[in-house]
Amino acid sequence: MSSGGQLEVGYAQVDITPNLGVPLSGMMARNGRFCGRIRDPLFARAIHFSTPEGGATLVVADLLVITAALHEAVARKAGGTLDDILLAATHTHSGPGAYWDAGRARLFMGEYDRAVFERLSDDLAGVVRDARSSSRRATLAGASKGLVGASSNRRQLHGPIDPELSLLRFEPEGEQPIDLVSYGAHPVIGAEREPEACTSDFPGEICSRIEKKGRRAVFLTGAVGGLSPLFPEFPMRYDEHLELYSGLLERGYDQAVAELEPIDVGRVEVARVDVPVGTVSCEMFPHAGLKWSIAERAAYPLRWWVQKMGTDARTDAVAPVHYLRLGETALVGTPADLGVRVALAMKEALRAAGVRVPIIGSQCDGYVGYVHLPEDYERVPEPGFREMAFYENAMSLSGRGLGRRWVSALDAHVSGPS
Repeated sequence: MSSGGQLEVGYAQVDITPNLGVPLSGMMARNGRFCGRIRDPLFARAIHFSTPEGGATLVVADLLVITAALHEAVARKAGGTLDDILLAATHTHSGPGAYWDAGRARLFMGEYDRAVFERLSDDLAGVVRDARSSSRRATLAGASKGLVGASSNRRQLHGPIDPELSLLRFEPEGEQPIDLVSYGAHPVIGAEREPEACTSDFPGEICSRIEKKGRRAVFLTGAVGGLSPLFPEFPMRYDEHLELYSGLLERGYDQAVAELEPIDVGRVEVARVDVPVGTVSCEMFPHAGLKWSIAERAAYPLRWWVQKMGTDARTDAVAPVHYLRLGETALVGTPADLGVRVALAMKEALRAAGVRVPIIGSQCDGYVGYVHLPEDYERVPEPGFREMAFYENAMSLSGRGLGRRWVSALDAHVSGPS
């Protein structure tokens, strides 16, 4: 869908906080991991964008992942299609589980509960309908601000990060502004510091801080593959760590607010770019000599288990990226723990096509594992980084070439005729 018409925007949110005792998602637990405390409420927040020719809705929920089944159920119940609903998770590792019916995924998600799935899909479909019904004529402004020290590469010493905190501000007539904020780092502070607490982690905390400033907020998590948030090694309570980290993000947000510039929404486009997935291999180690070849063979039992999980998780032969262009800004959603180099390459392709404020999201519309560039898998990580690098390599559930194919397909889409 493309248009040069007037932009209208609607907003809605719904509380999806689970009850005490429900399974929590995000950490492997053979006997389950269950909610012992509600630290803060969890929400699904939606922004609906429309022009006279059509529209699309972005929903971001305080969940670990979005499954293909959940995306399909929400689209069906909301009266939409997979093309016009972009459903994303903040990737908190301390949110509710039990909604993924995918065999071995229960170790990360808890036992599947059909009632949980139906209730969650009902809530998400409802917030889509509410956002649609609240649409008002709106203007758009945007800015990006680099943050130093807010994230680090967990695969490579001095490896790349994506330092940009991006902000899009929608101002509907007669209503509070809606701020869409995006930054890339793994929301694992709560899971590491207080494993039994249900919490939206830093994505929810920054939304809460923005709301206290009199604005509505949506946080779309950027690249998470290979990226950790600032994580001091000395003992620290969860609330202290969250205060420290969210303060960094809030300062970046405030600086971006000060640099907001109007964005011309002269071109609006919504598209899903389908890319073939590769063979599930889940190789852990680089092809860098006899030592790593022997290690790969020794790790076969673990690889076999992860391969089976990947086969359970994948439901299609393609892995689409969801593309939403609003004039001089564009948003790309990927169904993955997206690697930082892939995100940076996608942003480069968008900027070459005239996009001033590019936003790349993880955990959108489904899940195909970790996705890095082929050269990332072949790099031998330094001691101290190997555990996370080999874990992410094993979780390449769609082969090692998907990241490059995503970048190439996006580049071809945005540089070709509209």
